[in-house]
Amino acid sequence: MRGAGFQPRLEHSSDDFRAVVALASADVGVALVPRSALRGMDLTGVVVRPVDGTAPTRRVFAAVRRGAEDHPLIRPVLDALRAAAGDA
Repeated sequence: MRGAGFQPRLEHSSDDFRAVVALASADVGVALVPRSALRGMDLTGVVVRPVDGTAPTRRVFAAVRRGAEDHPLIRPVLDALRAAAGDA
């Protein structure tokens, strides 16, 4: 954002995407939200624009009970997640 001439002043933050979109809707600020989080969300009063440039990345984790990673129903799911992430 700074490269585009926008210098944010952080006054409110939240890990809850609905909360930050509500703040933007109330004209309290700007919210950076992944597209997937917008599905099914009430966007009344909100303008959504893609951010140009390099797409941000995030790390996603799979949690299973200790010892269950080799279970015949769990192993294929973990393998598919690794393959989808390009980390197989």
